Formats: sequence, structure tokens, C-alpha cells
Amino acid sequence: MAFYISGRPGDVDAAAGGLNVIHSEMVGNVKVSAVFGTTADVAKERSRYYNVDVSPVPVQKLFIFLTGNGSEFCESNREGLQ
Repeated sequence: MAFYISGRPGDVDAAAGGLNVIHSEMVGNVKVSAVFGTTADVAKERSRYYNVDVSPVPVQKLFIFLTGNGSEFCESNREGLQ
């Protein structure tokens, strides 16, 4: 599954540590990272521990992030998926 982790940048980085981050962006002073390949249980546990919000990534966005067809897709993420 894929999930968004959002919150303060330091908290999001800590919560996403060790997970497969396929996309990140800043929205104002909030960081939003999309992680792929983790379970809902792991995401919810990290959300409680690191005080971040977790929500599902829509399938359309997931395909954009995974295929690199979005202009915001980082080259370094593409290399990590191969």
C-alpha cells in the first residue's frame, strides 16, 4: 500500500525513515511524503509515535509517482525503484 505522511518536516522525516519514500513536497510549512510498500499498521503506529497524519495515496497519484510522469518526480527516486 501507499500512504501520505504529513506534518512538521522533522517529524515527517523521522516517521518516513527507513521507508520507501517515492515523493516529497512542501505545502506551506507542512511536509508531505508519499511512502510505498508499507502496511497500514506500520503507518498508523508511526503516526502516533511521531505525531504526523497518515492518509492513503489515490491510485492515480501512485501511478504518477511510480512511473515518473509527474514533473515533480525526483530522478533519485526513479533510480531507487529499479
